[in-house]
Amino acid sequence: MFYQMQMAPRVCRWTNAAPAAKSDATLAVQEQGLRVTAAERAE
Repeated sequence: MFYQMQMAPRVCRWTNAAPAAKSDATLAVQEQGLRVTAAERAE
């Protein structure tokens, strides 16, 4: 679900989406909280 938030603006070509840096930062915080590893992220 988290990655959908990151991909949706690009896939759907939304013009009014939040800046990518903001969603990337939010995703990074969520990954840290969930302790997502690089291997899991690659899946």
